[in-house]
Amino acid sequence: MQVFAMMELVLLMTNLMLATGRSCFIPELSGASSETFKDVHRAQCDAIAEHVFIEQMLVSSSSASAQKRSPSHVGACVDRACEAAEIPGLIPYLEGHFSKGCRDGHPTTRHAWPAEDELKVDGYFEWMERLDKEAVSWIEMISWESIYECPAASCAILATHSLHHQARDSKEVFLSIFGVKNFDLEDSKLFLLDVAQRMQFCYDEILSNAHQQDLFVKLGLIVAVLELALARLRSWAHEIQPRNPHHEEGRLVWHDHYSGLYPPVNYAEQFDLQWRLALEQPGSDFGQESSVRLDNCSMNDMIASTFGRQNFLYCNESAREVHESLERGISQQNIVTLDISRFMGATALDVGCGFGRWTAMLQHIGAKVTSVDASPHAVISTRRFNPDTHQMTLFELPTLENFEAGFDTVICWGVLHHTHDPYKGFKIVASALREGGFLFIQVYNDRAKAGFHYTQSFRTRFHQLKTIDEKVHFLRKTHRAAGADVFDHLDGMMTFYNWVVHEQTVRTWFLNNGFADYWKVWNYKYLGRKRAVLDPVRDDFGVLLTDNIGESVEEGRNYPIVG
Repeated sequence: MQVFAMMELVLLMTNLMLATGRSCFIPELSGASSETFKDVHRAQCDAIAEHVFIEQMLVSSSSASAQKRSPSHVGACVDRACEAAEIPGLIPYLEGHFSKGCRDGHPTTRHAWPAEDELKVDGYFEWMERLDKEAVSWIEMISWESIYECPAASCAILATHSLHHQARDSKEVFLSIFGVKNFDLEDSKLFLLDVAQRMQFCYDEILSNAHQQDLFVKLGLIVAVLELALARLRSWAHEIQPRNPHHEEGRLVWHDHYSGLYPPVNYAEQFDLQWRLALEQPGSDFGQESSVRLDNCSMNDMIASTFGRQNFLYCNESAREVHESLERGISQQNIVTLDISRFMGATALDVGCGFGRWTAMLQHIGAKVTSVDASPHAVISTRRFNPDTHQMTLFELPTLENFEAGFDTVICWGVLHHTHDPYKGFKIVASALREGGFLFIQVYNDRAKAGFHYTQSFRTRFHQLKTIDEKVHFLRKTHRAAGADVFDHLDGMMTFYNWVVHEQTVRTWFLNNGFADYWKVWNYKYLGRKRAVLDPVRDDFGVLLTDNIGESVEEGRNYPIVG
């Protein structure tokens, strides 16, 4: 607190003493946003006999900062002998003094901010001279504590310095102003990411606080400057760390006009932990989940749900009992009755093969399968039984040998919604299909857990954890709350992108990419037949002509969406 303010308060209390004839002792006056500082001052006051600590909590009118910072407190240690009417007189004084200055309630000498009636229009350079005179550094001006107390000042520093340098190395020049010399160091990158968050907070604060807007204008700056500066800082930050639309912008539902807007990420890391845990711990809950079990009983369920063929492989009674104790029953709800003879000897492409479940099933019925996945442990798993397995992302598929020749069947199960561009991804997998071939995909829709608020909250917390042990411990604590087993819960936590896609959008994908027939299979599974060489299963009005291909007559299982 400024020295003259302490003198004024002492004079105030002296006048009270003279008026009452009593002695009111003020050993110290504090002004701090730190709870620790206040507690120390209170303890010191309690140690003085017959004295009491009087405090006032200062709350800003700005909702944005109030949610993020600790309340500021000011107070004084006074003699209990003072009459009750005198002590409350301290509160209005404190409120009046702290209502002036940089922030409504938070002026400090640290900012060297002049009183508002002293700050002239276009006063930025005058203020900078004052900072220099008071030896206040720029790094101190953009500290989180300074931002909470005076976003107008901090925003001014960040905006003018980020926009001042137009050269290609402007990022490095900007960092050097704040004492960061080597941009390649990890600490330097973390600093820039944090600065981008500070700029976003400043921007939100000024937009929501008329008081701060006035101060910003008095510096001769306008909000458009903030928007330009924020865009620049974001672009620098995104070079280091791609922006996640779910964690940072609250976007959940994919719209095709997003296509091309978001950057790819390291897809090799997205699911690798779950496949690694399943491989290393086959007896654990990670190794026993439906998505990784490859025994005959599990394969039978997949074959039955896809082709309607029961007990295709040998599964003895004891093995079936074990299987049913582990099975969640999902395959029994994913029924589509394809003609199995069309897949025997056919070529198939399993995109995002994961542990190899679809690959193994297609091999069992006689298909020749090519498998791809970005995750190294997924490739290790699937190569155990399919040598034709390749490590690559969905977007690298066109480089695959014989890609141009096409495949009779393409499986893309639970992949598209975890990419930076689901629509682009769909077009690539659709282009891998021969005429008359089938594309079978799984894409989250808005009724899937991926779109629920608690899923996003869990994901945010999961990505804040640093070690695998911390992440696994978190999964085991929260999987039941998420309505999933541990493996399935991890499936939703690991990915960077976790879009949900409306059924109407998926339908448009099929119809715009050469598919003659299209079915929705159960909840968010979709099947399409590309440019049918065989007779169509629907007439021009969408009326079903036959149920031989892909349709179950049982209501609620496989109902069509036609245009």
